Amino acid sequence: MEGTDADVSVAEGPLHSEGPDEIALAKERTAKTMEKTQKKKITAVLRDLEGKKPESKPGLPPEHQKDPSTDHPSTKHLSTEHPSTEDPSTEDPSTQDPSIEDPSTEHLSTEDPSTQDLSTEHTLGVSGDPSERSPHTAEPGAVLCAVCPKRAFKSCLTCMASFCELHVKPHYTAPELQRHRLVEATEALDQRLCQQHNRELELYSVPPPGPIEFTSVKPDSVCLCWGPPEGLTGPHTFRVSWMGEGRQEKLEVQDLKLQVQELTPGEAYTFTVATLSDEGRQSPCVSAAVLTDVPPPEDLNVDVGVTSVSATWKKAAGGKNVSYLLKLWSDGKCQQTTVVKSPQHSFSELSIGGEYSIKVSTVLKGRNSKPASTTFRTCIPVPENVTVSSVTPTSADLSWSLQQGMEQIPHRFLISYCSKGTEPQTIFTQSCSTTLTGLQPDTQYWVRVKVSIFCLLKCEGEASLARIHTGSLAPKGLSVDELDAESGDRWRATLSWSLQQGMEQIPHTFLISYCSEGTEPQTISTESCSTSLTGLQPDTQYTVSICTELQTGEKTKTAFITFHTSEWRIVLLGKTGEGKSSSGNTILGEDVFFVDSSPHSVTVQCEARSTTVNGRKVTVIDTPGFLDPTTPKKLREDIVKCMTFCSPGPHAFIIVLRVGRYKKGEEEVINKIQELFTSEVFQHVVVVFTHGRDLKGKPIKQFVEESSSQRPGGRDAPLKELVDKCHGRYHVIDNEYWKQEEGDCSNRTEIMKLFTTIEEMVQENGGYYTERPPTAGATTWVLCGLRRILSVAFDLPSFF
Repeated sequence: MEGTDADVSVAEGPLHSEGPDEIALAKERTAKTMEKTQKKKITAVLRDLEGKKPESKPGLPPEHQKDPSTDHPSTKHLSTEHPSTEDPSTEDPSTQDPSIEDPSTEHLSTEDPSTQDLSTEHTLGVSGDPSERSPHTAEPGAVLCAVCPKRAFKSCLTCMASFCELHVKPHYTAPELQRHRLVEATEALDQRLCQQHNRELELYSVPPPGPIEFTSVKPDSVCLCWGPPEGLTGPHTFRVSWMGEGRQEKLEVQDLKLQVQELTPGEAYTFTVATLSDEGRQSPCVSAAVLTDVPPPEDLNVDVGVTSVSATWKKAAGGKNVSYLLKLWSDGKCQQTTVVKSPQHSFSELSIGGEYSIKVSTVLKGRNSKPASTTFRTCIPVPENVTVSSVTPTSADLSWSLQQGMEQIPHRFLISYCSKGTEPQTIFTQSCSTTLTGLQPDTQYWVRVKVSIFCLLKCEGEASLARIHTGSLAPKGLSVDELDAESGDRWRATLSWSLQQGMEQIPHTFLISYCSEGTEPQTISTESCSTSLTGLQPDTQYTVSICTELQTGEKTKTAFITFHTSEWRIVLLGKTGEGKSSSGNTILGEDVFFVDSSPHSVTVQCEARSTTVNGRKVTVIDTPGFLDPTTPKKLREDIVKCMTFCSPGPHAFIIVLRVGRYKKGEEEVINKIQELFTSEVFQHVVVVFTHGRDLKGKPIKQFVEESSSQRPGGRDAPLKELVDKCHGRYHVIDNEYWKQEEGDCSNRTEIMKLFTTIEEMVQENGGYYTERPPTAGATTWVLCGLRRILSVAFDLPSFF
């Protein structure tokens, strides 16, 4: 026979050609070759069958005893080309090689497995030679055999014909037909034709998979699936390829689905799927295109204000060269639309307390992502500058301000207040102020003020917080105004205080209790805000307590104060311009001495001022400039008056020196003081430096050490000698600049240190300074010593 199945090389098939044109040409050549070959095979086989007609059986219809090689329509269809002219292999079988056996005989005598399968799987109820079986006439609508009018048993996809049980047997026995592909009998053989050439499919073709469906499409991944190849039961796989961004990738899988990841968002991809047989043959491809989604923005957040909102978000992973479409919605309508490049945007001029939503979509290559959205309500303004203008024991006045623009919006203010452990009380007002009444005295309250807007629904904003502490009914500002010695050795103390605001309308009295250490308290009462305590022991510390008593018998908290029935007498000495008078004002805490900037001594006479400082009477005697040549001779009378102020003697001499570089004039004063003062006098001396700002942050101790370096010859500087004779007692103040209450540069702090030094010095010395001549009386020796110091200081030697 010319041309067998083996003559058709697999290498000539379309799957082994390269390029679409070569594949088409190869398919066409193969189809023509196969068509000729298969028709010749069928003609030869059928002619062999005609040479072996079955014997007539009784009972068979005459038409079934007819030679099967007669002009049957199916036979004519299969033998379109006459064997005598087309192929020498179609000659009479009797002229061929006798070794070629009858296919039907071979089928009956061999143990071919395919024959066994045929007899077991498709039993017709008749055994033995097929010629002995009863005929099976085809039912109406059944598939007919291509050789006889019997019902077809199998269809051959290679021959493109259907055969009954008898005429299909050569396909199981003849080697040249065993390679044909048999399926269940079907009329739909035209579906097996090539869609391009309308010709029979090639022998070795593999059915393609079903259509592609995309079950999931995301910005960076796609899930696709496809149907199984029709009629293919043997082992097979699928080759999936996809192309996008000018790149092509492929993958071989066994399942009917695949998830492809790491794709580019917003990109067009074409997917193709082909079936691969276990022999490596590939089916025609099915394809489908898809667009990956545009990634939406991530982490959309809004910062809401009263009339504005700022939206921020993050760019989705993989998004490049994107922009963003923003829409602002309110009441179901789009109010504003904008496109931005950066992942942030602000909307302004919004309604106070209005409800809005923002939708943000990513725009990539003309396509929009699903929007990310959020809903918000603009803030209701918080009352600003909440102020407690006045507080009484039972009431408090509050006021606040509101943001501009709220005048046109109906609103009111909600004020709630409570103290610890009590339920909040609430009041409303439309003004920006209110008075809270009925409060408990000396109680802390927390107050919340917020705006309430009335639209279709009531909306309340955030609260502004304030804290109120109601006034106490206890006296405030308790102080010792005067502290003086009475006749004899008794003392008198005058005290005063003030009422809490609102106490004028509340009936009350004040209870005053006082005592010294180790004595029983004495109690007095008064309705006024001052009193005098008399008959007090000298040089004694007293403690005083005052409370308010109401008519109900209720007593308030108690105010305390202490004082000492004694006096400190302090004499200020120093050169003109060193700041003596200013230092006296700083010590007393009051401007009692005249101060002026002048090259000449402003203080031309001795002056004494007294006040109560820290519960003790302090008298400061200011003197003219030390060794001032302009001191008038009439100063003798002032010296006598100064000695009277200091009687019975001064507790401390304060030598006032200015911080700075000591020249000849300053050293002369220091040397004069050392010559004038005896060792007994230095027991009562304290050095006070002024103009502390000139230290520029340097500690006073460092300044003293640097100014006390030794002179040539091993002699100490005058300042060091002076400080050593004063037993290291020195302090620094600044009468002009050190006004703060606390800290190193605070006059208040330095004066407290000075008072501590004076108190320690007085205790060590046993009291004030005295100088007793051998023959003088008690009063004479005090005045004599002080007169000598002052006379020398003011350059009045004739006063002796």
